[in-house]
Amino acid sequence: MTSRRTAGWLFGLCLLGVGLQGAAAPAVLWPWGSFRTTASGFVSPSHDDQVDIKYAGSRLSAGAIWLLVRTTTVHSGPSARPRHQWADSRTCPALIPALAKLADLEPVTIQPPGLPWPKGATWTGGYMPPDQRNQQISDTDDYEISAPGRYQMSRFEGHVVLKGGGGSPVAQWVEETMKAVESCWSPKPPILPSGRP
Repeated sequence: MTSRRTAGWLFGLCLLGVGLQGAAAPAVLWPWGSFRTTASGFVSPSHDDQVDIKYAGSRLSAGAIWLLVRTTTVHSGPSARPRHQWADSRTCPALIPALAKLADLEPVTIQPPGLPWPKGATWTGGYMPPDQRNQQISDTDDYEISAPGRYQMSRFEGHVVLKGGGGSPVAQWVEETMKAVESCWSPKPPILPSGRP
């Protein structure tokens, strides 16, 4: 009796294994980077606009699927709850060219303590030159880009986080990208080959 039960149990496991092998594996979304806008609401309500960049498949393959996952949060008022939207490279031809422009961003030079601030420098969220500290307070936007990178000379891999205020190269890229994909946003997550994000 015991041997029959064991045989039946093993047979059931074999059938389960065949079923699992025949089933399509769910699509895996991998994180790649992100960009965001944070509005400090001295006049209007403050809000965060976070966009996560993800992909399915091999990121080096032309067949990779790239997604923008957007979370917009207003911190006060009737629309205080987060709102989620998606953009899909399969239906948004502007998405991949916009991401490619990240390689053209103006590089940042570190400004060590004690060195004079360059003439004509403007506030980018990290430091405000003395001649700008008495400006009238109004709504301000801070921008941030986070993405993988590499060092140009030593070829080491790294991770880049760029921040800037309105008018900075970071702000220009974020605003241009949001404008380029404006018509691509959907309130529903896209259907991937074997699953959903």
